[in-house]
Amino acid sequence: RPSGIELDVVSGKMYWTDIGTGKIQRANLDGTNVEDLVTVPGMTPVDIALDLPRGKMYWTEASPADFMILRASLDGSAQEGIVVSTGTSPSGIAVDSAGGKVYWTDRGAHKIQRANLDGSQVEDVVVTSVKEPVRIALDLTARKIYWTEASAADFMISRANLDGSGGEFLITGLTS
Repeated sequence: RPSGIELDVVSGKMYWTDIGTGKIQRANLDGTNVEDLVTVPGMTPVDIALDLPRGKMYWTEASPADFMILRASLDGSAQEGIVVSTGTSPSGIAVDSAGGKVYWTDRGAHKIQRANLDGSQVEDVVVTSVKEPVRIALDLTARKIYWTEASAADFMISRANLDGSGGEFLITGLTS
């Protein structure tokens, strides 16, 4: 069950998480040379984000025993949990390399959080106008966070400023 995907176009690589196998893998952009980078039994890597300037990958872990944010070098070495308890169900993740922040959605806690790239200074960014955030994307030029919502009441796309202000529903009434 592949879930999250990120590209390193300069190096010609794609990285993805596989919920079903508990792996993080990478391959060439043409699909050749598949490599297992991270394999942990019982792990549920949901989404992945790359910090190419620092040579790191970040991912959300959503196994019931371990709701956390982890990172490793791009080759899978030097794995570490940087935010060891995120709440209830981290899902999407995005990195602002220049700003030194990692952002993630917490589907169960109905919020978007961020921390420094080393996991310090965890803070809630968006807690209002959030129902059940799933995936996240950053527009660093416009300084916006976009996210998808998958609540039983509504499937939608929302956004807010990087500081969490100005939250708004952009597209509502989508279907699952």
